[in-house]
Amino acid sequence: MVMKMEKKKIIFIVIATLIILFASGSMIYSSIVLNKNQKELDKRLVELTLPELQDKVKNKDTFILVYTQTECGHCANYKPKLKKILLENDLTAYEISLDKLSKSERSELNQIANPQDNGTPTTIFIKEGTEARISSRLVGNQEEHKIKEKLIEQGFIKE
Repeated sequence: MVMKMEKKKIIFIVIATLIILFASGSMIYSSIVLNKNQKELDKRLVELTLPELQDKVKNKDTFILVYTQTECGHCANYKPKLKKILLENDLTAYEISLDKLSKSERSELNQIANPQDNGTPTTIFIKEGTEARISSRLVGNQEEHKIKEKLIEQGFIKE
């Protein structure tokens, strides 16, 4: 009888250990996959310095520019939706954090695409180095379908 109890105990310990190992392995694998996906998403929205932005404008590049602020709750909610759409459509957008700019940099930025008082996030479409139209901006935390519609309208996503 005592031997049977010992065997049951050993079997229980082995099974419990296997379950713990399986659960740990699954969590580690999930973490790796999620981390890889996050890195792919993060590549889609690239933070620029003002000189880098000025170079893109000077080179007459066509690109998507997003004005954000580091402590902006709407920006925090908007960026994952934008990144998802960018990834799905193999696009890259560029971000300028307005609160990281000095007063003189902010003044220089006004010459490229005036942030105005639209708030953040504000998505601006630059075509051949100049803003297409101020009215084409996407202002605020928009839903995915609105973001996608605007990217189609502005020619960044082909239907």
